Amino acid sequence: MGNLAKDGPPPFQPTDGIQSHQSVVQPQHVQPNAFRTQLACVTLNLGDCIRFIRFPLEVVGTMQGIINTTWPQGIQAVRDYAGSREFKLHGYPWRPHYKGNDDSRQLVLKIIEALHDIGWVLHAAADLSKKQTARDLSAALLQTFGGEVSRHEVTREHLEIKFHGHPWVPSSEDTVHMPLMILAMLETLERFGYSMYASLKDQISNEGHDADVLVMQRHKNWAPGMPIFHR
Repeated sequence: MGNLAKDGPPPFQPTDGIQSHQSVVQPQHVQPNAFRTQLACVTLNLGDCIRFIRFPLEVVGTMQGIINTTWPQGIQAVRDYAGSREFKLHGYPWRPHYKGNDDSRQLVLKIIEALHDIGWVLHAAADLSKKQTARDLSAALLQTFGGEVSRHEVTREHLEIKFHGHPWVPSSEDTVHMPLMILAMLETLERFGYSMYASLKDQISNEGHDADVLVMQRHKNWAPGMPIFHR
């Protein structure tokens, strides 16, 4: 979910059935008066929890009020968890239900709408480009992940990073650390003009698991300090 630093978002139009798993870090090395997007993340966890990652405290407070007034069973507990603010709800809004769960859908819609009203919009972008400063970008990504990197390989076509442990199969506090890694990666990519165009599922045949493939884009002739285009 991105908070645009310049023009406000367009009017919000609710749509039935929208589900949010993550939304969308504040670039730290930006030129004065340069366009920037602040990124944060919302995750739905454990069947009954919502975690707000990298949102300002006043935004989290607003979201607590939205949850209290929208979810019929209310909030069971609130805690700081591995750098996130976690709300544990009464009941299990994220568990599958054969008829669906309108209360859960309404809760997600109200959160999206309330965030939108204060300037946070779902992360997206426009205009694909194959141009890239591959060497600088690769170095920046390796610096971003730092000690998380076990080994890496750089070619003209790709950068492959092997991490210590298994960050994409998280448990306990790693369920917060993994989204933070993704947000840090998106933040670094945005410094080079890239934003997320789409997220696709890919089958990993040797393990039988699905993987998310993030499709990134950058406006042609983009230069540092220019706006980042979001769809």
